[in-house]
Amino acid sequence: MDHVVSEFLERLSNSATREAYRGDLERFQQLTKMPFSSFWQMAEPEAVRVLQGFCRTLSNLHEQPSTIRRRVSTVKSLVRFAHAKGYCGWLLSGLPRDCLPVSRGVLSSEECHRLLQVPNRETLIGKRDYALLCLLLEGGWRRDSFCRLNVGDVPKLGGLSQRTREAIADWLSHREEGAEAPLFIALDRHHWGHRLTGQAIYLLLNQMAKRAGLTQPISFGSFRRAQPKDLSLSQSNSVVCHSADTFTLNFPEQYCSREKRWHPVR
Repeated sequence: MDHVVSEFLERLSNSATREAYRGDLERFQQLTKMPFSSFWQMAEPEAVRVLQGFCRTLSNLHEQPSTIRRRVSTVKSLVRFAHAKGYCGWLLSGLPRDCLPVSRGVLSSEECHRLLQVPNRETLIGKRDYALLCLLLEGGWRRDSFCRLNVGDVPKLGGLSQRTREAIADWLSHREEGAEAPLFIALDRHHWGHRLTGQAIYLLLNQMAKRAGLTQPISFGSFRRAQPKDLSLSQSNSVVCHSADTFTLNFPEQYCSREKRWHPVR
């Protein structure tokens, strides 16, 4: 792979994210039949046409709109990196917005409101679910980093809104575990205290979405593109950043250990 691509990927601190972006860039080279060493030598209008053709090919292959947008975003982030390093002289600024498919599952402000009203905050499950929703709405969490959050990570999350800080504090006031305990845990009697996986949270979110009357499935990506304009949430990028240039928090190695996880949604 091109040395510029190698440099770009080495800057990513999370191995799962690094492999996802590597796959996006390999997909680009596979479908365009063009190494990046040749891509840098093009004039910008020609490079834009190549990227548009990449979008059309992905769409013809029936890839999901969110996947297409992510792959294109990865290529554009690589181009920004290459431009900053002096490897190419353009930024793909001429790429038309309408060449990208519209992603499904984008949450409107009203839908965010309805979701937040679902958890019964008089119960322990409701306190957990409300804190989980508030934190997801703060910014662009990736599933892997969100699921790896421990109780001790909460003080490191700068820029949280007052609503979210209070929701998390309310949830943790009923927890007695130490800093290494998972932030969000299962509460059913068989798996009490085990970390919720991404799949468990996905199922949980869609249970709440159904109760809120939402008609489409939602995922972590729905919250990254959410529009909670009047929810008093900070949306601060000091908490998370979902570009390909940086990654959510720099977790110490001990946060990445392979521990036993469960999928209950209760």
